Amino acid sequence: MNKYFVVPHPEQIEYVIGIDFGHGETSAAITRIDSEKDPEDIDFTGTGKKTIPSVMHIGSDGNITLGEEAIYQNMKGMGDFYAYFKQSPDILDEQKHPNVAVMKLYMKRVYETICYQRAGELMEGDRIRPNHIIFIACPSKSQKWDDQAMQNYVQLALDAGLPVAGVSIDDKFTLSGIVRESRAAYIRMLQKDEAAQKSKEGILVVDYGSSTIDITYYKEDENPVDKGYSLGASIVEESIFNYLQEYHEDLDGDQVPDFLNSLTEKNFPLYTRLLYEIRDQKEKFYSDFVFADSIEVRYRFPAIYGKIKLD
Repeated sequence: MNKYFVVPHPEQIEYVIGIDFGHGETSAAITRIDSEKDPEDIDFTGTGKKTIPSVMHIGSDGNITLGEEAIYQNMKGMGDFYAYFKQSPDILDEQKHPNVAVMKLYMKRVYETICYQRAGELMEGDRIRPNHIIFIACPSKSQKWDDQAMQNYVQLALDAGLPVAGVSIDDKFTLSGIVRESRAAYIRMLQKDEAAQKSKEGILVVDYGSSTIDITYYKEDENPVDKGYSLGASIVEESIFNYLQEYHEDLDGDQVPDFLNSLTEKNFPLYTRLLYEIRDQKEKFYSDFVFADSIEVRYRFPAIYGKIKLD
């Protein structure tokens, strides 16, 4: 670790912030360190919404927007749009994995937004006060999100300027500022007396996310067992994307396949923009599938053969 954790001293820390940088959505909550009340959800937009889509737009002027506002800016067709960037950070090489830099920038912007939205508690003028610590959530898929991946994930947050809570930094993996998602749900549940009693018999915690399902089994005096699986949501978008490639390969003289192939490796913003537009149409289809038998995928780079209908 080349950045340092924040050791939580009660005499210095007033607030605890929990952030879940989800694959599909991001949410956060805040509480006073000495409070017995439930944590308050962060309202990122001032409209009462407890979550925002995990997407980011960087305008040509460098302005960064998140969530619905990023989607709106993307519709204008200018700047860079990022989605689907959360992945298990097995390595932190930004040259090989462009999503690493995107994840770091996204974490930084989310944290800054939280501070500005709760400026009365977390800001002093334009300066962020050092009166809080942060805990972040990670998937329970222990096969992919192993100790090294979790350590790298925290490193991204530290590099982004987040004051992540911690105990020590040494060769031993001791990170108190990162919690597997289903374990966080279990900790919350233990505040109820009946849940604490049932833990002696065994408790299965199931956390349904927008793209993954996280499962943890607990039994008193036994080590917890974590599992996690993809729900397949992103596979639909990727399958449609692959279909577009095959569709254009059947059209003589069409150069779109080369363009589509280059996106995944050479133009991460355009690739994720197209995936997100596919996702948007897919979700509209599933919400109105009684009346629809096809979806339309529109993309503007480069000019192609009009509308494409998919079964």
